[in-house]
Amino acid sequence: MPIFKDIGKDVKPRERLEKAGSILELSDEELLGLLIRIGRRGKNAVEVGKELKDAFGSVRNMVYADWRQIAGKGVLGIGEVKSMELAAAFELGRRGAKLSAEDYQKPVENAHDVFEHIRALGVSDMQEHFFALYLDPKKRLLCPPKVLTTGLVNASLLHARELFREAIQWGATSLYVAHNHPSGDATPSEEDIAMTKSLLEASKVLGIPLRDHVVIGTENSPGPAYASIRERIWPKG
Repeated sequence: MPIFKDIGKDVKPRERLEKAGSILELSDEELLGLLIRIGRRGKNAVEVGKELKDAFGSVRNMVYADWRQIAGKGVLGIGEVKSMELAAAFELGRRGAKLSAEDYQKPVENAHDVFEHIRALGVSDMQEHFFALYLDPKKRLLCPPKVLTTGLVNASLLHARELFREAIQWGATSLYVAHNHPSGDATPSEEDIAMTKSLLEASKVLGIPLRDHVVIGTENSPGPAYASIRERIWPKG
């Protein structure tokens, strides 16, 4: 039996992950599909994962649930054994999060802090990724840096709607954005600066300050490892 029955090749989580190169780009439902592996008649594994997520109302509620609570939701295809497997995966994630809990208590103050958080993700330098760091009133991370878009070798797009929709959902009071240059040169391009100006205007309208846009080079680049666009275009004062 195929692992992801009835899912088109372009949307299978396993193939999506192989193609993208970063698990951060998979949706909650796709991640659950990878764990669930096999769906049921009329529903593929991703759709079963969506049912489970919807049954809990949020990812947070689900990943903090005991295996009995997972099984108790009555989602067809999620029996006791599968509930135990899911609970084990969630517990490993929680334990891993505890190891870096101190990082989430430190305020993100500048471009260097942003650079350190992005580099810690270990994403591929072969494609351009755009990230958002959503902050609370004390400038602490509300969640791990989010991958908003992934482009081709030398191109990607970031739209204000994606950036600020997530900001509102997380209750962010400010944010940073960042992206990497696969070329290795962290120098902001004219397109980077134009896009930042557009995002800056949107941030003013929505009342969620954009603190900086950080451009990240590759580790082997002879130039600076990162560059702050704030230093180039932000209004003084």
